Amino acid sequence: MSEELTLARLEARVRTLERARQRWRLGGLMAVLLSAALVLGAQISGPRSIEAQGFILRDASGAARARLGMVDGAPSLALYDGNARLRVAIAVEAEGPILNLFNGDGTPRLVIGARGDQAFIILRDADGAPRAAMAVQEDGSPSLYLLDAHLNPLFRKP
Repeated sequence: MSEELTLARLEARVRTLERARQRWRLGGLMAVLLSAALVLGAQISGPRSIEAQGFILRDASGAARARLGMVDGAPSLALYDGNARLRVAIAVEAEGPILNLFNGDGTPRLVIGARGDQAFIILRDADGAPRAAMAVQEDGSPSLYLLDAHLNPLFRKP
């Protein structure tokens, strides 16, 4: 029985080492290709740019973890967690920039933005309903709102 257990452990260890060797070989190949690209890129004169409608960054398992692209005519960046859930979204819309932070189930929890000469922060509850908002208006005056679960004002200034 112990001989079978030892053999099973040995086989598992060999499989682990073989996977590690394959990763190192792939990593070495990637390093060589990257080095070659950098050397060749350094020898090319003129503008160095890559143009595309969008880019997707994937993790080792192939899951999309970041997307950079145009959404409704606005440049945007979306970042996803290890479970492929949207956690951060940044966009520069015609009215101004906006940042959204999401909880683990995809509900927006924090919004920070600027529209014209106005800047604002909105805090949302677990259901995504706005519960607190703070802004500096276009004329420079501040405002603060606190809302209950039914969106009735608890506090409002001015």
